[in-house]
Amino acid sequence: MPPPPTTPPPRRGWWIAPLIFLVLFIVGVVAAWKSNELARELLAKSFMTLAGWLATPFILESSVAIAGVIVVLTYNEWRRGKEGPEWVEMEVPDKPEASRSTAEKQGETQD
Repeated sequence: MPPPPTTPPPRRGWWIAPLIFLVLFIVGVVAAWKSNELARELLAKSFMTLAGWLATPFILESSVAIAGVIVVLTYNEWRRGKEGPEWVEMEVPDKPEASRSTAEKQGETQD
């Protein structure tokens, strides 16, 4: 029987780079909002356009469904990383032993 597959340990600190980019994006948006009236108008118009586009029925339902699948898969990977792989080993007897044990059981029941 092959040995159970080994999974590499989870990378520590994987979340730092996305967090840095998110903070930089928010700082950039706030700086643009505070700096210029034209930038404020452009950001507001862009947000309203994206919100209106994302709120259309098909796109809203599809994006919520995709986000739900991503959340479930992310939770499953996190749980599997924490608990380990779900590898089960079964001990299956060979055929000659199984037939011999069956014959022994039949002999015991006849006595």
